[in-house]
Amino acid sequence: MPTAHSWKPDLLEGHEAATIDLGAAFDGDLAATLVRRPYRHDAAVVYIHGFADYYFQVHMADAFDRAGLDLVAVDLRRHGRSLRPGNRRNFVASIDDFWPEVDAAIAEATRDHRRVVLLGHSTGGLVASIYAHRGPLRHSIDAVVLNSPWLDVKLPPLMRVAWEVAKRLGHLKPHLDVASGPSYYLESIHSSLRGEWDFDLAWKPPEGDPVQPGWVRAIGRAHSEVHRGLAIEVPVLVQHSDRSAPSDRWSPELLCADGVLDVGQIHRWAPALGPDVTIQTIVGGLHDLWLSPPDVRAQVQARTIEWVAGVLGA
Repeated sequence: MPTAHSWKPDLLEGHEAATIDLGAAFDGDLAATLVRRPYRHDAAVVYIHGFADYYFQVHMADAFDRAGLDLVAVDLRRHGRSLRPGNRRNFVASIDDFWPEVDAAIAEATRDHRRVVLLGHSTGGLVASIYAHRGPLRHSIDAVVLNSPWLDVKLPPLMRVAWEVAKRLGHLKPHLDVASGPSYYLESIHSSLRGEWDFDLAWKPPEGDPVQPGWVRAIGRAHSEVHRGLAIEVPVLVQHSDRSAPSDRWSPELLCADGVLDVGQIHRWAPALGPDVTIQTIVGGLHDLWLSPPDVRAQVQARTIEWVAGVLGA
């Protein structure tokens, strides 16, 4: 795990990053990356990003800082800052493969903070859910916040059949590229297109990233685990938009709805996470609720911080 001397200036102003060496794999060297700003508080949020994503949401760190919380973000293996030559982008054979970097982020947060909140977005929300249920350092977590967590697959009938076939191929042809397509959701958020945010399109590309059967199998298994029911022992906040928009074409709805997931599925499966789950519906929210239009984003910030403060007793 990184020590204090391993922190170096990050690409984001005022941030620093530490690299975690994860050894070699079939696709080259593996690494993960922790990102933080100098600590100011005695409580922290550990942030896990989604699929084909990485940490760039400085405004989120700012909001938590104003509320008395430091942010420690992790770029998972094969994502963002952690990509290495030869890596199969975003690939993972099991959700559990992410545990070393999540362990490192939680250990880093607990080293200097009394209370720790685990925050996951989309696929990161799925990772956070399973981790809070049975991850090695789960007892170091005081609360979980899930921003549009991916708890089930949103697919039309024909594509769902293809998804099931890919899952079955997972142990035979785990690294075969089986799907790719444009991300209309990304079109709704990047400043060069129709959105507000500037981020690295090499790490979060508009043309989308292919997926592999081994990854589909890993996600499918994680979804099944959620559907069987988890037992997260700490309070959980699940937030999602009030409606979904089509994800297979451009639509103005993508500027005020979840253009990736089925919000009805999130709402359905949220109670399966544990005995203490609060669900908040955010009217007009995007898939990443923290990237929603300013008035909606302000609501997300306020409701998240109010809930966290109540749980932590702030």
